[in-house]
Amino acid sequence: MKKNSRKPAVSIFIPTGNRGRSLAKTLASLSKQTYKDFEVIVVDYRSTDNTHQVLAKYSKALRIRVINQEVKGLARASNLALSNAQAP
Repeated sequence: MKKNSRKPAVSIFIPTGNRGRSLAKTLASLSKQTYKDFEVIVVDYRSTDNTHQVLAKYSKALRIRVINQEVKGLARASNLALSNAQAP
């Protein structure tokens, strides 16, 4: 998790659960953006694949916050992300 004292202008929410390959593609794309004033909120539902390694790899290049979700559901993941977003 990269720390930055300034609030980001945009929050990007990514729900995931055992989708390390697609998460890697998404984070690779985000790391190439020229606009950098954003945070990435990943809500993870009990991943047992390489998701955690992917997050560790890209946390050096991106401002990533990971929230572990215990109860499955996209609406719940969305609410978790929204309640933890730091962008105005």
